[in-house]
Amino acid sequence: MIPAIYLSTLRYLLRHRWQAALALLGITLGVAVVVAIDLANRSASRGFELSMQQIAGSTTHQVVGGPSGIEEAIYPWLRVTQGLRASAPVVEGWVEIQGETFTLIGIDPLSEGQFREFAADISQADLRRLLTEPGTLLMARSSARRLALAAGTQTGIEVDGRRSPALIIGFFGAADSSLLEGVLLADIATAQELLDRTGRLDRIDLILSDAQASALAGMLPDPLRLERPATRTATLLRMSEAFHINLSAMSLLALLVGTLLIYNTMTFAVLQRRSLLATLRALGVTRGEIAAAILFEALLLGTLGSLLGLALGSAIAGALLHLVTRTINDLYYVLGVTDLILDPLVLLKGLGVGMGATLLAALLPALEAARSRPQAAQRRSVLEGRSHRLTPWLTISGVLIAGLGWSLAELPSDNLIAGFAGLFLIILGYSLVVPAAVVLFTRTLTPFLGRVFGIAGIFAGRGIGRGLSRTGLAVAALAVAVSATVGVGIMVESFRSSVAEWLTQTLQSDIYLSAPHKVSSRADGTLDPEIPPRLSRVAGIAESSTGRRREIEAASGPVEVLGIGMASASYRGFRFLDATIDGLWERFHAGEVVLVSEPYANHQGLQVGDPLELIT
Repeated sequence: MIPAIYLSTLRYLLRHRWQAALALLGITLGVAVVVAIDLANRSASRGFELSMQQIAGSTTHQVVGGPSGIEEAIYPWLRVTQGLRASAPVVEGWVEIQGETFTLIGIDPLSEGQFREFAADISQADLRRLLTEPGTLLMARSSARRLALAAGTQTGIEVDGRRSPALIIGFFGAADSSLLEGVLLADIATAQELLDRTGRLDRIDLILSDAQASALAGMLPDPLRLERPATRTATLLRMSEAFHINLSAMSLLALLVGTLLIYNTMTFAVLQRRSLLATLRALGVTRGEIAAAILFEALLLGTLGSLLGLALGSAIAGALLHLVTRTINDLYYVLGVTDLILDPLVLLKGLGVGMGATLLAALLPALEAARSRPQAAQRRSVLEGRSHRLTPWLTISGVLIAGLGWSLAELPSDNLIAGFAGLFLIILGYSLVVPAAVVLFTRTLTPFLGRVFGIAGIFAGRGIGRGLSRTGLAVAALAVAVSATVGVGIMVESFRSSVAEWLTQTLQSDIYLSAPHKVSSRADGTLDPEIPPRLSRVAGIAESSTGRRREIEAASGPVEVLGIGMASASYRGFRFLDATIDGLWERFHAGEVVLVSEPYANHQGLQVGDPLELIT
């Protein structure tokens, strides 16, 4: 008897191809979106982490300073006075070549031997030219191959709107590895000249024992500090963590819609075969065997849909990686990842999530099929009656679950996971309320349909309400999909409107002059200091204001500081936190006080008059 049950399952799927195809499509798209986003996120994060490890090499600790870097004199103090021979100075910044952003690393080739493996790949001839010829660079082989650049290529480097000549004299690293993609090497003096950091270092790499590190940490003058390379990498990765979580949450929403489609498909399958299932029960097939047959059918759909989703998701991830990388470059840090990492754990996770969601969606229809008595299974009215009796309880449960989700989402917390958990509960509660809304809507709308379409309209309206076991979840799935589309659209439009309003209040000048950022598409690079005085001599310019934005370290963490040389007509209507301080504007222009944004002040518990220690 058992083989016949499973054969009937296969025959049913073949006879109802479009219904099975709809279920496959739902789970395939859900798994594909989850896998594609997960692969792109994992590839971006892992690629950046491996790249940072390559650049750090054998470094165990780093001496770092504030935004202005470290005085050059600190390096001989560490190497000679303190006897830390395993030390190497580094100057690092972002430059642009042929419209692409590269990370320029200035090194002292004579100190690099024990730090970075790729430094050993530099030939003696290239090393001599790097030390003796100004404007010479080495490029990662992977980047040179992609850009079709040969040794001896004369190019231009753009930094903060300034263009400087440079000569690519050689290459380093493996040609088939993207771990050093977008990296340039230069002698430290060349890097300081190109980046306009004469006499300054960005960090000093060290190889220290734990005892040496403890001793050195207590000797460093403020604002210098000692940290591990992994700490810096983790800090940068945390900057984009919220972005990755948002993408993952959106992908799970697509899987939720696919799960609802699977549930609907399996419910239809049970309804269409109630007579067959009743006959099998009368012939002695047990409840467990009936439930196992339904779950087997769902497992077939889930396995095939998940495998198709893995293939489609891997293909989509390649294109998505470019978009994720570009967004991270625009908002967070330089990322030169070009290779997609097909992580087996991500693929197994996608397969498990797809099959698990399918089996979970099929569990209720399978239990329903197994629970039905043979005589009752022949009457569909029994199932519809049970659905209508459950509707009030589903509505009450939905309201309570949505209320719990709303409370969780409204908790004053920076935890994104808690917020997304609350959002999921709201969606789940909303879905449980949909069947009651369908009944109410059809009862209200049926008389109108009857007047417009006659008896056909009445049948249509009553059929939707009476067939609640079929229509309730179909409407819920469609409602979730449409609500997600509308919700994201409203969110994006609200954000755009807020930005437009902020720009209207903030941008009061007729003309703005700015330098493009070295990393992203933002125009917040540093202008040449000679430009503002020259502008003041241009006829027709009545007044001008200047501003510079920098991130500095405070006791509470990184703080973004905007320095303003304010014109008399600038920022009209801009409301400051507190304008009651005696002589505020005079003290502000004298550099005695800073103005803090109200959200930051509330978050840090700052009051007017509190001291704010800034490390520059």
